[in-house]
Amino acid sequence: MAFNCLSELTEKITETDRVARLAQSLLDSSDVASISGELSETKHRRSTANAMTKSALVLLCGYFEGYLKKLIEEFVGELNDLKLPLKSTGDELFLSILQHSITDNRNKTLPKILTIKDCISEDNHFPLTQEAIGATKGNPTVDTVETIFQRIGIPGIIDKLSMRDYSLDSTYTTISQSQQLHQSIELAVDGDITRYQKVVELIDGKWAPKKQRRDVGYVGRIQELLKKRNRIAHGENWGEQVTPTELLDFNQDILRLCTGIDEYLTSELDNYRTIQAKAL
Repeated sequence: MAFNCLSELTEKITETDRVARLAQSLLDSSDVASISGELSETKHRRSTANAMTKSALVLLCGYFEGYLKKLIEEFVGELNDLKLPLKSTGDELFLSILQHSITDNRNKTLPKILTIKDCISEDNHFPLTQEAIGATKGNPTVDTVETIFQRIGIPGIIDKLSMRDYSLDSTYTTISQSQQLHQSIELAVDGDITRYQKVVELIDGKWAPKKQRRDVGYVGRIQELLKKRNRIAHGENWGEQVTPTELLDFNQDILRLCTGIDEYLTSELDNYRTIQAKAL
């Protein structure tokens, strides 16, 4: 089962594909001068084509964010339709429900917690809300997307899809604490290699290496897309260039990523359906 929003996203990306191809035609030929006399000049065709691709790239980011929102809505609706007992909920999703129910206001929190308590003890269903999972609330950054799907019970979804689709072993690397202090250590020991090595051994022996995400796979593609989007949308670089090929590549990568996310959520729902079938 593919979620409806994936079909909608595919249609929208087809639109931005057409924009990219039209922009390329504009660059390749002066025949479009019949549309507007200004387009007979090469510089005007280039600037117009770039304006088209930049606009389409900003649209692509909006489509991506909209897809994630609609996907969560569909997932919540499908899961609630199963009316599974609360105790059948996955650990991460159960935690999300608890965190959303607990607030600083004790008078508002207590009724919700008592309802959850009753659902557990009486083997009842507790309706899931989209608010319990969250939304992008702005640009769909890698961390934001991963947080949303972790709350459903699928941690590291972008990392998993990056490793699968880009044949990567990991999207992370480890950096020793001494590496981060390399220049400071060199200055402190005044180029003395022996002293430098002793300081490095002391630091690395005391503090564990730091895990750092690499700009590879979908991680790199999302970050690059959002950087370009922000520079265009906020007017940070009026001369920002987006070639038709770049736009087509971004379209393809985002669609492939969203297709993978769809597959993971479909699998998660199938797991819940299996639980429901066993309970009947």
